[in-house]
Amino acid sequence: MCTLTWKHESDGYHLFFNRDERKTRQLEQPPTIITSGDDVPLIAPKDGDHGGSWLAVNAFGVTYALLNHYDLESTRPEPEEPLSRGRLPLLMAAEKDQRDRPPNLQRFRPFHLVKVAPAGVVRHWIWNGVAWSSSDLCEADRPLTTSSFDSGRAIELRKQAFRALGPSPTVEDLASYHRSASPRGAAYGVLMLRPDAQTMSITHIHVTAAEVPVHYEPQPRRGTEVEKPSVTRLARRL
Repeated sequence: MCTLTWKHESDGYHLFFNRDERKTRQLEQPPTIITSGDDVPLIAPKDGDHGGSWLAVNAFGVTYALLNHYDLESTRPEPEEPLSRGRLPLLMAAEKDQRDRPPNLQRFRPFHLVKVAPAGVVRHWIWNGVAWSSSDLCEADRPLTTSSFDSGRAIELRKQAFRALGPSPTVEDLASYHRSASPRGAAYGVLMLRPDAQTMSITHIHVTAAEVPVHYEPQPRRGTEVEKPSVTRLARRL
């Protein structure tokens, strides 16, 4: 239940990510700076239940974004001793030598994992619970979105809304898109709201030649105090 878009520039890119989750989940934690064993600083928000993340960007300006593959979850057997998929963005972003795939795939439920890097590189991996596949994405492939509710219709309506932005949406267009509702109902909007789930946060990563700022905007959640937006920065390594 997430939506990802991006837009490359001459020295970096913009990336927007809506994290949609069940309302029964614990509050997520805002992005913080983490330093790995390879001495690769990264910025990531964290899941309140399992401590993993759906999004991580390192000092080299490489982002890893995770989306659950809901269409396949019900058709695959539960892995033995499953690992949280939220480990994956943190694991991949923290390594100097970028691997082509994470380890222990058999212990993960199905997922999409997207790598966005400067110089126009966007890599899309899919683990379907049995096999691993990969492909390159271009801006014409935007948005990448998933939904656990009425999946096919939700995805198509969000894609229709994106196509309405025209062939070359601006950064401002992307920002508005990630805050947009749907005339077909709040469950189908990019800014999603259902009785059982909602968009929990909107994150905007802007990689430049000099720095990697992460703009984080938590969304109001009934019964909890509204957190303030925040910006966390790293100096970029080339």
